[in-house]
Amino acid sequence: MKSYRCHLLWLAVVILAAMTTLLLARTTMDIKLQELLLGNTATLTRIQLFEQSGLRMLAASDQNVSIIDNLGGQAKMRPIFQISSDIQSPAWEAQPLADNSFSWVYTQVGSAVSWIMSRSSSEAQGSRLHSKAFAVYTEPHYVKGDASGATVTAILHEEGLAQVELFTRHAPTGFVPSQPLDQPRAFLTDARLLRDSSGYWLFLLMPVAGAIADPQAREIGRGTRLPGFLHAIRLDQELKSSGSLICVFSDWPVYEFDVTQSTNQRVAVFATTPAGAIFALGTLGDGPMPNDAWKETRFTSTLASPSLLIHDATAHLAAIQGLGGANATVVYGSLSLETQ
Repeated sequence: MKSYRCHLLWLAVVILAAMTTLLLARTTMDIKLQELLLGNTATLTRIQLFEQSGLRMLAASDQNVSIIDNLGGQAKMRPIFQISSDIQSPAWEAQPLADNSFSWVYTQVGSAVSWIMSRSSSEAQGSRLHSKAFAVYTEPHYVKGDASGATVTAILHEEGLAQVELFTRHAPTGFVPSQPLDQPRAFLTDARLLRDSSGYWLFLLMPVAGAIADPQAREIGRGTRLPGFLHAIRLDQELKSSGSLICVFSDWPVYEFDVTQSTNQRVAVFATTPAGAIFALGTLGDGPMPNDAWKETRFTSTLASPSLLIHDATAHLAAIQGLGGANATVVYGSLSLETQ
């Protein structure tokens, strides 16, 4: 009888430990963001976390980009580069270079066109990535996980359809033909390509007419956007589709998202929602992410321009709170992945 009781006690301890571990894993999904004490943040339109001599952040106001240092203490902001000489605020994304300078891709909008341009700190002006002169492209992004930093995706809008294309920056001679990554789709507001050891995940943000009750447009720094559903499709190493389209968070609406690779072939996602934001960490397969791999945290103020970076087993998150308002602020937080 005593042995039986000891066995029951040991089993209870094991179950309690497992439940505690699961609880810790889930509670670390809660997003906690703190305001960075910076001046002149009301005009910010986009931010981006990056690594260059430590963890830092870029913040754009119209064409002017500043760098924010010391995120964990008394943050400081100083000018670093100008995206282009256009008046209109472009969509853009930057990456750090080895010499503490930057390269960046951005949209250049004309009367009936929207080009994808590339430029670096050492260049006086940008160069067009694509051969099509009469074209409308949006949402330029560097391919996450590509060590060369030479590949960029953008969405081509043509004849009422939208299609994700892949470009190579700074071709040695002329333009390198773009490579379609997915079939043309009726509705597509953003796309990102993530590379891992065995292939790629292509993420697509697509509004679905009638699927979201009373959808509300939100300011995102370069216009307004309606929420959509975040989808993903698996591509092989030749960038050919090797799976079916999946809905990452089932029918949970998303405005914007950032994504990066984590450990053990897991994917991390930081996405803004009508009620707050989602942090997700898990593997993707033939269906949505498991419910215990992601969680929505509610915020009283709206979030925009989500940025995600994993460094030293920690997920770093940043966003603009109340974008477009007089009290807009930059918020930042981190989540330890050691318990995940």
